[in-house]
Amino acid sequence: MKRLLVVLVAVAVMVVSVSVSAFGASKEKVMIGIAFSTLESEFWQSLLHTTEDTAHKLGAETTAVDAANNITKQMAQLEDLIAKKVDAIVLNAVDSEAVVPIVNKAAQQGISVVTIDRAISPKATVACYVGTDNTLAGRMAATYIAEKLGGKGNVVILNGPPQTMVARLRNAGFMEGLKEYPKIKILTQKWGSSDRAVNMTNMEDILTRFPKVDAVLTFSDFNALGASDAIIARGKQKGIIIGSIDGLKETAQLMKAGKTPIVVTVAQDPAMMARYAARVAYEAATGERVPIAVSTWIADITPQNASEYLESFK
Repeated sequence: MKRLLVVLVAVAVMVVSVSVSAFGASKEKVMIGIAFSTLESEFWQSLLHTTEDTAHKLGAETTAVDAANNITKQMAQLEDLIAKKVDAIVLNAVDSEAVVPIVNKAAQQGISVVTIDRAISPKATVACYVGTDNTLAGRMAATYIAEKLGGKGNVVILNGPPQTMVARLRNAGFMEGLKEYPKIKILTQKWGSSDRAVNMTNMEDILTRFPKVDAVLTFSDFNALGASDAIIARGKQKGIIIGSIDGLKETAQLMKAGKTPIVVTVAQDPAMMARYAARVAYEAATGERVPIAVSTWIADITPQNASEYLESFK
């Protein structure tokens, strides 16, 4: 699919190619540690694979760990990567605050930390954040839903884990978008898991508590799919619409087939994120100057353009 929006946020323009074919192998041996919060879905597995593949094409070696969404486990994994004296770490944090001390320890020992997809606390010394502008993504989803409602109606929000910066930023975007529509009422917000089954249960509870819900905004497509399951089970798919963030293949397929009340997902590009993160980590490890942030492509995916978007997965 033609990429509709690319935003680069940095103190200087990042003068590197994102094309993997342009990456040349280096004679300098670099070890990059990759510490992810989870590998439970295709999204995270794809992110890891592309990060590793890009790093290897640059001539770096990699070692990867999966925290299984356990912050204690992730802290131990990061300690181990520091002990192994890796040259850089690509980090997707379980908890954006809890990792601050260990990230700062890595920085003090000359290990560059690049965060991917999830920003962490500004108290941490991070070389670069690579990922979605999550506030913008939240605002885009909220604006789309508000316009579909004609500027008025009852909305509920299914947020992600509150300990993650990404969940808080997306929620801030939802609130920024909705405040432009004073006739839209937020009935309730639920913070917690991005697990599909959990969100189905949460949505069932909300539908029981609030008989008149017009729309749902969700932290991720996993939340959205859970909400969709609950809404369909109640036979309310004709009266409730859902706006989400992620751009999962399954979401687009269901929208294309007309089998979900999800009407928009603000798509991310995990491959672009991974390529940039690996490249920035490599350059930071070899003493190059890197930008403080790189914000990657996002766009509204709807039933109208889902077919075109699905072509990008081939």
